[in-house]
Amino acid sequence: AFTPDDRTLCWSGTGPAVNVGIWCVPVDETGPAEPVAVLQGVAGASGLSIARDGTIAYAIRRTESDLWSLPITGTGQAAGDPVPLFRDTSRNTYPTFSLDGRHLAFLSWRPGSPSDLWLMNMQTQASALLAPGKDDQFFPTWMPDNRRVLTAIGRGPVRRMGRIDIDTRQTEEVKGLPSEMANMALSPDGRDLAYHVTNHSGGLAAWRVPA
Repeated sequence: AFTPDDRTLCWSGTGPAVNVGIWCVPVDETGPAEPVAVLQGVAGASGLSIARDGTIAYAIRRTESDLWSLPITGTGQAAGDPVPLFRDTSRNTYPTFSLDGRHLAFLSWRPGSPSDLWLMNMQTQASALLAPGKDDQFFPTWMPDNRRVLTAIGRGPVRRMGRIDIDTRQTEEVKGLPSEMANMALSPDGRDLAYHVTNHSGGLAAWRVPA
């Protein structure tokens, strides 16, 4: 994920010397730079998203996954301590900020139940189930209007795509998109959709299609 000024790239996972955590690196025309550890030694940090004010949201993948936030500077330095955003007995993953930073969409799952999309109001910290259903929901990504979330819906590798309105809680099916997508991300203008597809040999391929 990029910082709001598009000058720093941050990711969760492995950094230099195989250290796990959250890392950031400046992206400019002066050449390669060394990654900076924003959060180090935290195994399972994943699902990174950055709000307009520079706040990072991430999940800790454990038996029960928690959502956390961390403020950073424009150069990718930590500007405070990690703060829990959401903690319960569910596995909460894939936090995704709306473009205006007012809401956070995330997935919540319990054994024996479908994976559901939830919505957090960042001002009040209140969270609620966005669109209950019998099928799993995956990989939320925001539409440019900040009022709808695109998500994959279904069970197994073949899924359908839907746009969920955060006001009406209604789901509109989206036609014409591939059905075997993972890790989806819309461009800020909503014109392009990037995603992963698992090929027959088990490898991942990155694709982009008009949305």
